[in-house]
Amino acid sequence: MAGEYLKVVTPPIAERPSVLVEQGGRWYMGELRQWMQLHDQSWKAQVQWHREPGSTFISDFPADRVVEHTAETDVRLPEGERYWPDGPDAPPRSPHSLRS
Repeated sequence: MAGEYLKVVTPPIAERPSVLVEQGGRWYMGELRQWMQLHDQSWKAQVQWHREPGSTFISDFPADRVVEHTAETDVRLPEGERYWPDGPDAPPRSPHSLRS
């Protein structure tokens, strides 16, 4: 994997944020394991997620299919707003800012 990514951001296990991921047009609960910045400046996230109780998957998702799970998320999801982890190494907050 060396050289595959420009940047890799791995939150400590105790600080991994809860997220929602979009898979097949539906949103599922998950836990962010890692953000990876690709050479084209785009971001993807590695997420451990659950389709139903007892099922666990670890998959990579483009940044625009990952939303931080907060009290406001469920209300704002239909409006298309995206939420991102904070911090100096966090991915861009908007898919539009990925182009700059």
